[in-house]
Amino acid sequence: MRVTVRVRPLDEALRALHNAIGGPMVPLYENVRVTASEKGLVVDATDLEIWLERVVEEAQVDEPGIALIPYRRLQGVVARLPRDESVTLSITQTESAEESVLQWSTGEARLFTENPGDFPVRMAMPGDGVVEVEPDSLLYMLRHTAFAAAPERGRFMINGVHLKINADGGCRACATDTARLAMVQCSLVNPGRMTAEWFVPLRAVRDLEALAEASSGRVRLGAIGQAPETAKEGKDETPEPRYLVAESWAGRWLAAVMDGNFPEYDEVMATARKRAKHTATFHPPWLLAGVKAAMSVSTEENVMVQLTFSKGGVRLEVDSANVGKAHVDVSATWDGQQRSVGFRGDLLAELLKAAGDHLLKMKFGGAHDVAVFERGPAVMYLLAPCTKEEAEGQPEPPKARQAEGGSAADGAPKAEKEAGPNPGGGTEKKRSPKRRPRKQTNPKAKKQLVKKES
Repeated sequence: MRVTVRVRPLDEALRALHNAIGGPMVPLYENVRVTASEKGLVVDATDLEIWLERVVEEAQVDEPGIALIPYRRLQGVVARLPRDESVTLSITQTESAEESVLQWSTGEARLFTENPGDFPVRMAMPGDGVVEVEPDSLLYMLRHTAFAAAPERGRFMINGVHLKINADGGCRACATDTARLAMVQCSLVNPGRMTAEWFVPLRAVRDLEALAEASSGRVRLGAIGQAPETAKEGKDETPEPRYLVAESWAGRWLAAVMDGNFPEYDEVMATARKRAKHTATFHPPWLLAGVKAAMSVSTEENVMVQLTFSKGGVRLEVDSANVGKAHVDVSATWDGQQRSVGFRGDLLAELLKAAGDHLLKMKFGGAHDVAVFERGPAVMYLLAPCTKEEAEGQPEPPKARQAEGGSAADGAPKAEKEAGPNPGGGTEKKRSPKRRPRKQTNPKAKKQLVKKES
């Protein structure tokens, strides 16, 4: 293999693979595969959860070939070279092992390689069940929903973005951490009129955003691998893993899709809309600036910000026991009587930042009802209210408030949550285990027993 390429595109392609490099527990996946062919130069890496592939632009291939090179060593050398420098990557065979040689105008680096045959085989894009989406639309959906996903990987079914493909050419992205919910809809090309639901982990969402940002044409989406419907008798078959695939001229992205039940957010959104009786309209940047100014009197990010709506606008108030108090007045329209509601300041600020510069409508009923933020029919956010004690002491709304409709992702009654499902219908009360009565010992009989033994 022998290929010549400039440092800038090679460095950018290697940096894009960083999240897919495995750890030291499996040394094989600490490498990057470099493939030179008539079509150009491609680099890819995987840790079996994420698989990233990038096309290196402006590469001149003199001899095709494949090499498996330690990623951190190769990327460390390339990152320190001048950006406009041209480098030549080749493979040479020595007496002891095969080496990759990276040459530039003032020096060279030699790195030992491994057998590329040991690396997993590339997965091809499926022929059927593929949809196409504009990169700007895909990027918009992900960036306006991923912020609401639960950051903890242990909460695996809400630690990411849920994608729902409709047969009519619509796509819906949704994310929630049970205290807030974000939903964005867009259109796509669906020639096979397929329907599908995929859940993409938050760790893989960031790399899908990067692929969409680097692409200029449509991004193709599909799924690889399906679990067998029934296992054959006498054979212990393991379900084949399912991967969601995104492909464009800039490269390829694969991520293992989580199987499970995402919260039924359609019912949650319908309930929140039904309870919303009053509407406020404002510009998100203005309200965001007011929230940050009011929160400056507190040393905690999760301080409660109280919003009081009236005909004159909205007043933001923060009361910090350690520092002091602050209030900021922001211009807004309001269609009802004066009402107040409190939110965690950090959650409200992230929502307003994601909403952008467009006019935003906020609808809510009472101080304990979930607030609905709408930006047209395609974008909706839900945010659960909280009190000062809840904001400072608990990262999520308590179960009592969820039972009143204060949760942004779960509308189940409190009794059902505590008791669990009951096949007979209704809720089942918890029964305390019965205690066995203590044995009564006759003291006279005990004395006689001691005399006999002596």
